[in-house]
Amino acid sequence: MIRMVNWGVFNPFEARLWQTCQIIAVRFLRHPGTVDLPQLASMLSLVQGEHLLAVEPARMRWLKSKAPSPYERATYRDAIGIDSVNDIKYAQFGLAMTDEMSRHYAKKDRDLGQGMLTVTEARVAFERPGKRREQICYEEITRIDLVAEGVVEIETNTGTGGSRIVVEFHTPWASLIFALAAVRFFQRHPRLLSGQWLPPGFEEYCERLGQPCAPARRLAMGIAGS
Repeated sequence: MIRMVNWGVFNPFEARLWQTCQIIAVRFLRHPGTVDLPQLASMLSLVQGEHLLAVEPARMRWLKSKAPSPYERATYRDAIGIDSVNDIKYAQFGLAMTDEMSRHYAKKDRDLGQGMLTVTEARVAFERPGKRREQICYEEITRIDLVAEGVVEIETNTGTGGSRIVVEFHTPWASLIFALAAVRFFQRHPRLLSGQWLPPGFEEYCERLGQPCAPARRLAMGIAGS
């Protein structure tokens, strides 16, 4: 049995990385053993077979999406539902294009502030008192990356009309979120191939502290390279 991390050995960020390795290796990469998850509380209603993997305060940001080139033919259709600028007067086209692009693409980055982050095998949910729940299912993700220590950036096409949504979660569980998505849906992700979703030498560091962690990095590199 793989035991829970000794929280007194590591700092809080390292402890969460240790637990991430246990969860990913044992529950998703067939490493022998079990993971004893702590008793967690969440407002999230779980479906059958879904488990709470992490629940902790975090910060969420909506990021401004890059607008597509206004010279692409597809942009005309996406913006105002026409096939050619000759279908309407140029002035009307310009007005419609400006209005639609402003509405869809001129959004500024928006910091949603602090909330409670819940991570399961199926999704990531972010909740704030009195606000609607924001959640992303891993199978809906079109791009994911770790952009800084404790920061995971996620892109989906689940906005209105299939528009692109880009968000950041600032959380010590960023590597867990990344790995949960990558080992199942992004198995050729450069970070899996290189092992750079964990800090260099983390496993050796754990060994020196007498808390060996599961070989999640090596196992993930194996599925990425297969």
